[in-house]
Amino acid sequence: QDRTALLKFFYRKGRFYAQAQGEIPGRVEDRFSMDEYGGNLRLAVTVQEYEAKEIKDDRTMERLGFDYTQKAQTNALYVLDASLKIKGKIEGLAENENIRSARFLGDRGYFVTFRQTDPLFAVDLSNPEEPRILGELKVSGFSEYLHFYEEDLLLGIGMEADEQTGEEQRMKLSMFDISDPAGMKAISRFSLKEYNYSEALWDHRAVLIDPAENIIGFPAGGRSGQEYVLFSYKDGTFVQELKIDTQSKDGVNVKVRGTFIGEVFYLLFENGTVRAYDRQTGELLEELRLEKENG
Repeated sequence: QDRTALLKFFYRKGRFYAQAQGEIPGRVEDRFSMDEYGGNLRLAVTVQEYEAKEIKDDRTMERLGFDYTQKAQTNALYVLDASLKIKGKIEGLAENENIRSARFLGDRGYFVTFRQTDPLFAVDLSNPEEPRILGELKVSGFSEYLHFYEEDLLLGIGMEADEQTGEEQRMKLSMFDISDPAGMKAISRFSLKEYNYSEALWDHRAVLIDPAENIIGFPAGGRSGQEYVLFSYKDGTFVQELKIDTQSKDGVNVKVRGTFIGEVFYLLFENGTVRAYDRQTGELLEELRLEKENG
């Protein structure tokens, strides 16, 4: 069975000290699958179990080792105390699926598993010793990244997939109403038909989200090349505000990040180029190239 070892440290007057260690079944997908709150550590994990078959020499019957085959795969949520001992758990969730994204906020936890469809689970963590599933919502595809967006809204960035085969097809944006965790609803979905990959699917630092300014931005790519797309969420619908070509002249895709100051939107490229655009019209206002200093 997969296991994850946990080590806890504290820092005082220039030195680190070991404080606790623990272990849980399963593996953690990313940093959003772990959260510390109220002195407890909450983790959403995927657990793989294996069957070990002994291998022997046909002639001498000497044991040569073991052959491991996957027996089962489930998902779980564990709550650990300050000493990293398990104090509460939910096990055996979504058999043969794996966790794709997770988010915790106060006494609530949300995570997505996937095989052919995307179950979004809502978990009540108000009693750390007895966490419980509040609701489950199944939609096609899956969300690789979750982000709380305004009150009672949860944004998902992910992939659409065939409900029968699970084959990934194209990117999508999803907005979930989580005002009632027991009756969550998918209230809006936007299909990004032109794009089938994005750095945002595996690196949250590629995503620009500002609910106060109503901005959702990230780089995305497809057959036509790489672009930076900017969306807003208005009256229950995703609206594409800008679409900017970011592919280099030689056709090479480069890392790019987006940000804004007032009504000016900026793209920052890994080669040192910075472009300024009008947020309303998308007009290129200025382009700068930051040269590296010698040494």
